[in-house]
Amino acid sequence: MLIPVYLKRSKKTGRYSYRRRIPKDLVEVFGKREEKIALGTTNLNMARQRALHHDDWFEGKIKQLRDDMGDSDGVSVSESMLQACP
Repeated sequence: MLIPVYLKRSKKTGRYSYRRRIPKDLVEVFGKREEKIALGTTNLNMARQRALHHDDWFEGKIKQLRDDMGDSDGVSVSESMLQACP
């Protein structure tokens, strides 16, 4: 069974986490280079489900920020646009 590249397993604890690199053009807005979220499980199937939820949120946020940056004609995006993952 293949594991998505954004799903990482800790060698020490066996727990899974979601990890994605933040695109260079949005690093300043996010304030970090990588999105990392502990999934709180050692079960691969549960980790896949949780990671998929976070990946959908992440992709949506990237699209929203890029759309807003395009509409603003060079005005930087405020940090208030970033919200915690539901």
